[in-house]
Amino acid sequence: MPRFVQGIAVGGTPASPSGGEAGRRRWRPFSLRQMGTLVGLAVFALLVREARRAPSFDALGQVESSRADPARARATDRRLGVEDATRGAASDAAPAADATPTAVSSASPTATTTSSSSSPDACDAALSDRIDDVERQAEKWRTMVLQRAREHADRAVAEACGAGAGAGAGAGALGAGVAGGADAESARADSAEGSGGAGPVSWQKHVLGVLVPYRDRRDQLDVFASHLRTHLHAQGVPFRIYAAEQIDPGAFNRGWTLNAAFSFAEPDVDYVVFHDVDMLPLPGADYRFESLGAHGVKHLSTEISQFDFGIPYDEYCSGVFLASKSFVREVNGFATQFWGWGGEDDEFCARVAKKIAGSWRAAKTLPGGIDEMLGRPPKGGGRFLSMTSGHEGTRHNPHWNGNKQKLDAFLASKETVNTQDGLSTTGEPREMLKGKVETRLYTVYRSAFPPTLKRPRALG
Repeated sequence: MPRFVQGIAVGGTPASPSGGEAGRRRWRPFSLRQMGTLVGLAVFALLVREARRAPSFDALGQVESSRADPARARATDRRLGVEDATRGAASDAAPAADATPTAVSSASPTATTTSSSSSPDACDAALSDRIDDVERQAEKWRTMVLQRAREHADRAVAEACGAGAGAGAGAGALGAGVAGGADAESARADSAEGSGGAGPVSWQKHVLGVLVPYRDRRDQLDVFASHLRTHLHAQGVPFRIYAAEQIDPGAFNRGWTLNAAFSFAEPDVDYVVFHDVDMLPLPGADYRFESLGAHGVKHLSTEISQFDFGIPYDEYCSGVFLASKSFVREVNGFATQFWGWGGEDDEFCARVAKKIAGSWRAAKTLPGGIDEMLGRPPKGGGRFLSMTSGHEGTRHNPHWNGNKQKLDAFLASKETVNTQDGLSTTGEPREMLKGKVETRLYTVYRSAFPPTLKRPRALG
């Protein structure tokens, strides 16, 4: 066994090959105390070496903090656009101020898995670079959403509201854009802030379900939800926003998505509004339960900026339409066999007219005519600003001929309720729901067509 293991020299140097007292001085065995000291020094040296290889405490703390709170990780993932296929809402995501730690662990797994094989400096640099990237992306989205909101508020001032009223409305929408919840309790709790500082608000007891047909318009959804929250809080209307997202590819089915949103909302709300995501209410648009017409319906969007603050034709009742839950059930909701743009809204309006008056012709003979039947507000009470920036795409629909045939067939039929197509053929909520993305202002229900829904034939 080597000498450095057998013992240590005590006084002087190791034994020399020849001569004298020094030559007779021998190596002595370790004592137990000396052996313990040596082992302790070796362990300490190993710990120091491993500590140098590990990431810095700050970087490690950031990674572990996101893993310790899965709920926070999922929420920030959604806002920063790093969700996977089962949690994603669409192509984009809004920012969150505290999202940086979560994004490090969930969006960049390579940054943590490579730390053991790379140098300490490289690991720290990778983590730092990823944090900077996420912060830049979050700031980019925050700036984009706020800029879009300002543009719409400015247009409202210029086109409809006048300098005084419009300025207040725009400021309120921006001020309440990121704070507050969309459910009834948080709506009441945030009444002072939600009303834009206008003083105490008297809250109605009825909860409004806002039903939004949705696909690939996250930018508009964020602006819409922020603006609508301010508008409804000022009126004392507690609400929840249900955005039904069609995840199936191909032609968009607006009627089916609205029925799906109604199915998700029905157990938790008292009445509903079918609401296009690109329509922002201007001052005077009344969403309160007591404003519903005598028949339990109200066509609210009667002065739309897209149509020079009017509507395209008398039988139009699309855009924003309030109704009691029982009325929606009575007309069987929207048709689900209209694909692409056009026809499903006219068919729904025909359902309303047939249910109340028997036909459009009969509706025109009622006292007050179509306006009274649809519960339309007086002039100035149905003003809406249409958001078109970034989504001006063509409305050409290869399925239009088929849609037109279905609309004409229902108009010509003697039946007042279409029992063959509507809520009854939409599917069960559990069957449709494939995932949810929840924010403080709205919930996106990622929904798939049920196997029983008839698809359109492929066009040559």
